[in-house]
Amino acid sequence: MVYKIFAALILFFYGSFLSIQAFANETDIDNIQKKIDYLTEIATKTKLNADFVPGIVTVLYGDDLEARGVRTIGEALNLVPGINLVLTPDKLWKTIVRGVPKSFASGHIKVLLDGLPLTTAFGIDAVPNMPIEQIDRIEIIRGPGATIHGEFACSGVVNIIPKKKEKQIFGRFESHETYGGGGIVSYNSKKNDIGISLNFAGMKSHADRIDSVNPQFGLLYPDSEQESAAIESYFTGNNHESKNEYISSLFSANYMNMELNAHAFENKQEEFAKTKTWGVSIKNKSDISGYLKLKINAGIENQKFDSEYSSYFDINYTPTNDWIYTFNYDERTIFGDIGLIFKKIENHTILTDISIVRMDLDDVSKNDGSVYYKGKTRDIISISLDDEFKITDKFFLNSGIRYDNYSDINDRYSPRISAVYLLNNDVQNRHILKLQYAKAFRPPTFIEIKLAKDPNIIDTSFGAFETIQTYEFGYIYRSFSKVFRSTCFYSDINAKETFMDKELKNFSSKGIEFELNWPFMDKIFNIDTNLSIFTTQGTKDSGKIEYLSNVGLSFQPIDIFSICFQYRYSDTRNIFLDDPTANKDDSHILDVTLNLFNLGIKGLNLKAGVKNIFEQNSGYEIQSEGDSNAKLLIIPNDTIKPSRWWWIKLSYEF
Repeated sequence: MVYKIFAALILFFYGSFLSIQAFANETDIDNIQKKIDYLTEIATKTKLNADFVPGIVTVLYGDDLEARGVRTIGEALNLVPGINLVLTPDKLWKTIVRGVPKSFASGHIKVLLDGLPLTTAFGIDAVPNMPIEQIDRIEIIRGPGATIHGEFACSGVVNIIPKKKEKQIFGRFESHETYGGGGIVSYNSKKNDIGISLNFAGMKSHADRIDSVNPQFGLLYPDSEQESAAIESYFTGNNHESKNEYISSLFSANYMNMELNAHAFENKQEEFAKTKTWGVSIKNKSDISGYLKLKINAGIENQKFDSEYSSYFDINYTPTNDWIYTFNYDERTIFGDIGLIFKKIENHTILTDISIVRMDLDDVSKNDGSVYYKGKTRDIISISLDDEFKITDKFFLNSGIRYDNYSDINDRYSPRISAVYLLNNDVQNRHILKLQYAKAFRPPTFIEIKLAKDPNIIDTSFGAFETIQTYEFGYIYRSFSKVFRSTCFYSDINAKETFMDKELKNFSSKGIEFELNWPFMDKIFNIDTNLSIFTTQGTKDSGKIEYLSNVGLSFQPIDIFSICFQYRYSDTRNIFLDDPTANKDDSHILDVTLNLFNLGIKGLNLKAGVKNIFEQNSGYEIQSEGDSNAKLLIIPNDTIKPSRWWWIKLSYEF
């Protein structure tokens, strides 16, 4: 393993050394300048240069991701330093940021769609499978964001900006009987004060990336060796065809400063579960005076989760925790938000925000018709204050605090203070230092509160808040052609590793992240690479890793042709903890993508590629839950057959 880690380090630092030594001949200064001065609202809700906002912001652009062969938002997030997405045994996505595990329910990441929340209290994420063709860009903050975004913004915030002005159709076909397609139609007036867009896509697969036997039911407790053998025999002797389906549609209409948005996602993970998410929201921005701006957001979000298994398998055995996987859940969130941006004094901006949220839970029922949990309501009133102060041309100070009042649980305060210092203010050769402290939280879900009140459960920390405190120090070097970022962080975490943990656990995460983007040789070549080194103490979460690295290299000698190589490295994953024969090798995933632009007709593009050339297993994550009496419903390692696959896509922009 050591030589593989060493190779990953060499790849990264070699690229960094070249970037410092090389000189790029810039031919499109205006476009580069716009990218350097990219403004984002994700960190402060006021538009600031992405390099000057609190924390470290990563921006991924949809067109660039397509050219690199990225198919979904989940794959895109894996390119961000410190982030690792894996499929759990129940085929649901688990997002791990800087070693902080995602428990059952919403986890520790706040997901936004164009600034408006998608995350619900139950929170089975619907967006990881969203096709990248629908996306204009993705803005990501690693680290707490609760001061601005409230609950669930613990270890990260992801803001998905969909395409709204494009006109295109696309279709794709892959090996393993996978196919999909979609399109975008839009209208925008010449004055750009009226706009309408419909953005839709879908994908269907009849075979999974890993040929395996449905290892999706977590833990069972066999009463005898004979029963244990029967379980293992069933799961190693029965293959089940994988059938995955995904549909997403986005609608947007705007007039002047008013914008209406609607979305609907449906995600079916094999025969295990179906998630349906839909929402409608309205946004308005207006200038009350020369120094006072008003922002109003309101909407409704609904998420429904249906598991379709009424029994586990065809032997006479019923697991004790079957209700987890055989129930139907329906949650609705109504929200309203009013924000005022006050800028009376030069170089000083104050943001005040008041939001009201109502969460309604319908009855949680089992597939046999019995009701496990009666409906529940939660009201949240939040008040936040954020202060942006440009002390000098080189020194920026940001401080803020948010208060959240819950009707059914305790109140929370979320503070943040950060400083940004420019060592120099030369846009062609800029050096920036960042320092931040922030605190965030995840509230207990309705089901966790139910368990906390169960008289059979002595420990009541099921109903407790999870909290994260993070300290960050960052350095950014940016020129016209290249950008280098390094971030050191330390997080104190009080959380649960898994949903079934009765007690909160104290653990910590610390590490360093490097990022480099460098186009050279007149932008014929472009290298985009990052390296994350971190360690998490106090947890045995099976998704925990200590080294992550991505290396992307693109070669475009002419406008109509490019080829991209995308390599991802992760060190040994703690899978099959109770199996000494398990394969714990490092993971090396290499993808190759070929792009042909304007193929005989302007706007007609062909993309094709091969995924997972080395046939690495990067899919399912298995954990023992720390229970020596539990029988893991997994398959022996030698029956897992990771595969490479090819894909081809044709698109037309009109």
